[in-house]
Amino acid sequence: MGHVLRASEGFSERQDLLGKDRADFADARFLLVGLAQLALETSDYPTATGYLLRASEAAPSSWRYHEQLAEAYLNQQQYEQAQKHAQRALELGKERAAGAHFALARIFVHDDPERQ
Repeated sequence: MGHVLRASEGFSERQDLLGKDRADFADARFLLVGLAQLALETSDYPTATGYLLRASEAAPSSWRYHEQLAEAYLNQQQYEQAQKHAQRALELGKERAAGAHFALARIFVHDDPERQ
């Protein structure tokens, strides 16, 4: 693999690494999730969504990626997509997907503001 990602490396450097050395990674989904996390930390929700979608395609049975997608979509006020991914996280993760319950509650309140 030849590359070690350090916390001190910048977001763009990590993006470059993904683009150049993708073939070197036996399982790039962890790198994708790391890039998504960095994007979430800087409130770059569209970028985070893109990485998380790619990670969920690489690991379709991962409830965590769907839970994170629900949160990213919520932050973009894309409630239908958020609900879709929150429900998928619950299907896959059952009781472990507690964040998906919270996302669905936020969607529910948004859809009916009188319930706040």
